[in-house]
Amino acid sequence: IASADAIVEDHGPGGLEAAGLSPETLHRMSQRLALLRISPFGQTGPLAGEPGDDRIAQAFCGMQFQTGFPDRAPIPVSVPLADTWTAVLGAGALQMAIFHARRSGHGQVVDIGLYQTGLRMQEEVVIRHATTGAVAGRMGTESPTVVPANVYPTRDGGFIALSGAGDQPFARLCEAIEAPDAPKDPRFAASAARLQNRAAADQLVAAWVARHDLA
Repeated sequence: IASADAIVEDHGPGGLEAAGLSPETLHRMSQRLALLRISPFGQTGPLAGEPGDDRIAQAFCGMQFQTGFPDRAPIPVSVPLADTWTAVLGAGALQMAIFHARRSGHGQVVDIGLYQTGLRMQEEVVIRHATTGAVAGRMGTESPTVVPANVYPTRDGGFIALSGAGDQPFARLCEAIEAPDAPKDPRFAASAARLQNRAAADQLVAAWVARHDLA
């Protein structure tokens, strides 16, 4: 340990302490040691000692609540987003702690919970709630901020994902779906207008896709 730069713990809160290797003990052995501690709910707080995994983190942070269709139960994202991105964010934070230790001679403890990563990934949802109080709901395959953006069924039973994120991309999409004059329609002329006329903008794309085969 005396020559190590960092230690990564991924056994939940209290793992190091149970082994007699609390951060305080480790720093007495090496003041420069940087520690990354990964757990479901972080090292402190009322849920710190509770077990959990990626699916639990998705539920607790609200990610699962807003995934799926409004008339059905929430569904988890099938890939382990919280697990994977906790590792990525934790590695970046650990690097910063190592740089700090090399410059200052003092190690730091990085404490990151799986649910915190899931919360961080939601970005606009969190900001919108903080500023307006709005709670994000399930919208199926639509986007809360971009219209049109959806998964559209084709004539032969396939699916196409399309997004017109921004006025210029929307104009190019309209060219592609043989509706070049659509951006001149006041309902579709700007992103805010398309959000207000979501169904009409979405149907503009859906109707064209439905007339074509997947290829």
